[in-house]
Amino acid sequence: MAIARKPQKTEVGSGVDVDALINKGGSVAQISQPVSDVTLPAEKQVALRIPVNMLGGIDSRLKKRAVRIPRHTWILEAIAEKLEREEQGQIT
Repeated sequence: MAIARKPQKTEVGSGVDVDALINKGGSVAQISQPVSDVTLPAEKQVALRIPVNMLGGIDSRLKKRAVRIPRHTWILEAIAEKLEREEQGQIT
């Protein structure tokens, strides 16, 4: 293994004041669209406990679908359907 000398400091010849550049800093990133203009529905995270056999039934139905969707989406659709039935008076 060859032994090399410690590198010597060299002057920056570009004429750029590095300290001034660092101290200048930058600006905060701007959002192109104000948050108040976004019309996403408010969401809240909920922990849901589902029996294993019921989860297996959901997964088997999802595998039979022609177009795959996430389990989360399927559960949300089921909740939406139940809410619609109850609003129409078809409580089951």
